Amino acid sequence: MERALQRPGNEPRCDSRSPECKLSSLNKIRIAIANRKVTRSTGKAVYVPSTDPARNSRKTHIRCRDSNGKFAMGDVVIDGYKPKRGKEDELLGLVREHVPYLRKLGLATDRAPIALKSRDGIVVEIFEWCDGAVEQAHSNPAVQKLWDEYVKVCDYVPLVGLSEFSDMFAQFVPID
Repeated sequence: MERALQRPGNEPRCDSRSPECKLSSLNKIRIAIANRKVTRSTGKAVYVPSTDPARNSRKTHIRCRDSNGKFAMGDVVIDGYKPKRGKEDELLGLVREHVPYLRKLGLATDRAPIALKSRDGIVVEIFEWCDGAVEQAHSNPAVQKLWDEYVKVCDYVPLVGLSEFSDMFAQFVPID
């Protein structure tokens, strides 16, 4: 074989441009899809690594599957946390660790979470659960322990009470 493509965490794949590579058309299409790039001029598969480390890392790239094994959309949630007096830094630490921890448990997707702060100091977190993971989380001891940590440093608040939502375009301060 003249040239093989190497993807992180996978075996080498045959390069469909190689004359020694005797692949069916379907397999060539699969290679093109797996390698995320097909040149328009030749229609041949070419591997171009992503510049996004989360896409290249098998540990952080999570796509959720439904009960039939098909990839599924998750549930996007928006949570509001009012820090208890003197506990804002601890709350922000939990918010930063929250979604990566849920990903390790297979409960959150790889969609980037967003953390914001309101004018009143309420922390707003937006993230995506895997399909059906909310129900699983309520019976998961590790998640229950995490939620117990949240209760120590904040109160959960309904978002309808935030003054930002009375504005036509709600604006928040991003938390990095």
